[in-house]
Amino acid sequence: KLQKRGDYPSFVESMKENLSGAPVVQHLDFDVDSSNAFGAPVTELATITPKDGHSQEDLDGEASKTKGLTPPIAVGKIKQIPEAYLTALGWDSVEIHADAGKLPQFQKFVGKLLEIATIDMVHGAFKN
Repeated sequence: KLQKRGDYPSFVESMKENLSGAPVVQHLDFDVDSSNAFGAPVTELATITPKDGHSQEDLDGEASKTKGLTPPIAVGKIKQIPEAYLTALGWDSVEIHADAGKLPQFQKFVGKLLEIATIDMVHGAFKN
């Protein structure tokens, strides 16, 4: 929808001063409302792709296990990379995220995911 707006070219041009390189645009639809993730003080974005020898179906099975985790994880398949997912989680701080990584529910989920996938993660703060 954004690309169809008349002001989209000027929006892309205005973003260039904030980027260190060429922009990479990825499109997806999250499976849940992502406003908690993007409204939090810190947002974690992770791109998850299957490792060699593993299929998208393997990743699909693990992605389905995000239901019920706290904080809620918004998951979407990246349209430009059909075998990959992008996840978004909101945190009060990077330190709280690190502490949450020590909890059994996250260790179990992330441990299994790391067996079959590569995870590229970044943290950022989105402002209104």
